[in-house]
Order: sequence, then structure tokens, then C-alpha cells
Amino acid sequence: MRRVFVIWLVTLVVASWGPWAQEMDEPIIADLVVEGGVTLTQDTVIYYIGLEPGDPLDRTMIAEGFRRLWDSGLVEDLTIETESLDSGEVNLVVTVVERPFVTTVVFEGNKKLSTSTLKDRLDENNVDIPRNVPLKMAQLSKIKTAMENIYAEDGYRSAIIDYEVEDLGRNRRRVCLLYT
Repeated sequence: MRRVFVIWLVTLVVASWGPWAQEMDEPIIADLVVEGGVTLTQDTVIYYIGLEPGDPLDRTMIAEGFRRLWDSGLVEDLTIETESLDSGEVNLVVTVVERPFVTTVVFEGNKKLSTSTLKDRLDENNVDIPRNVPLKMAQLSKIKTAMENIYAEDGYRSAIIDYEVEDLGRNRRRVCLLYT
């Protein structure tokens, strides 16, 4: 019985020491570098990743942080890599391609229904018009379909709705909803 207790105790000590020892082997993050960001700051990335300079490199937290940053909808492409330094520390390099922000939405060619009527009807159908949010092409398709339905309900079944996205620079976009 005593032998079983000693084996159990040794197992408990080794098991509890293992994660601590593994954490001590992890290099320390010297710096978190954001590349490709126009509006995405280092503080924003630190918030989503959950690690900052001075923390031990935790690959589980990096994977979870990657998912959080990706799910935020702020980026179209994302990579996280480590760069080893001579000091034994690492730089965490986060490379992003930001999703552009919609800053302006305009309606053109809508002579049958006014812009305010279209906005009201879209609102009644729970279709949001994006403004100062990351551009999502799925949202534009949803608006297009909703506008086609609105025109069809008012007897304009042959209405053709389309959209154009214009680059305004510095990661900003203008969306033009076209009625023909």
C-alpha cells in the first residue's frame, strides 16, 4: 500500500511540475509587430491575441487569438509567425490584410422610389446599410436582393439592381447601389 502511495505521489508531483517546466521553456515575447495594418493598431492586435511583449510564448493562446481576430471581421487575410532573436526571445509578427471600411453608401438611378423610401423599406426588412464598418460582400448581396424585392413589390419587376465599390484610399470604400 505504501509503495502505491509513493508511486501516486511521484506521479502527482511530475504531472504538476510538467506544465510549469514547459512554460519555463517557452521563449519570452520581445515585441509584437503588426505588418500591413492601415487602421489596425498594435493595441488592437494585443487585445485580440491576448499576448503582449514580456509574456511567455503560448501557442494555444496564439491559436485562440488568431480565431478571435479572424472572427472580428476586421481582416481578410491573417498570418502570425515568430521571429527568433539572438537573446533567446522572439518577436511575434502579425501580418494582416485589413478588410476595407465602408464610409459612404449612395443610391443612384432610383427615380421610381426615393432614397429615403428605399432606406426605410430596407430598415423594415431588417437589412442594414453598412457605414463605418468593415466591408462584407455578402452584406452587399443581401442589400441587392432586398432592393430587387422592394421594387418587385411596388410593381417594378424588371428592375435591375447592382452595386459598385469605389476605392477612396487609406482602406476606405464608397458603395454605390445602382438602379437600372
